[in-house]
Amino acid sequence: MTKQPKKTFAKVERHFARSLEGEVVEAGNLSYRDIVVRLHNLERAYIKQLRGNAFFVRELRRRVAEVLLQQAIFHNCSLAVCRGRFNRLSKIGFTNVETKASQHLFYARGAHERGHNLVARRVASRMVKELQNSLQRRKSWAARENLELLKTLLDDLDTGK
Repeated sequence: MTKQPKKTFAKVERHFARSLEGEVVEAGNLSYRDIVVRLHNLERAYIKQLRGNAFFVRELRRRVAEVLLQQAIFHNCSLAVCRGRFNRLSKIGFTNVETKASQHLFYARGAHERGHNLVARRVASRMVKELQNSLQRRKSWAARENLELLKTLLDDLDTGK
């Protein structure tokens, strides 16, 4: 098999992004199990096209993992399911600290909504510390915004909201 040029990988990645967006739009009409099946099928189809480019394959897996975590929370799955999705995403890794913070915020809010306030506090507190350290080294509007949202969640946890 001949090696595909970078432009082809980028084109496949853009097509994947549009396909993923379409699946997210449809997700509100589907059960969580159906979403999982559809996203895994989408992931497999595009990974076949991206063989030979570890960067794009990892990014594709990361983006599917992010959507699966969000959908588990939105579909009110148990904390065990959400934790599994969160751990999978954490294992893959995050693109940057801002994305990491937003995913931690999703998970912490999901834990809080399900009455698992200690889990929510632990996840939010850990991310607050990481964001504070990151903001000492560099400026980032998104990091600052996530920091404020995480602090608000911690305040809500303190006041029992």
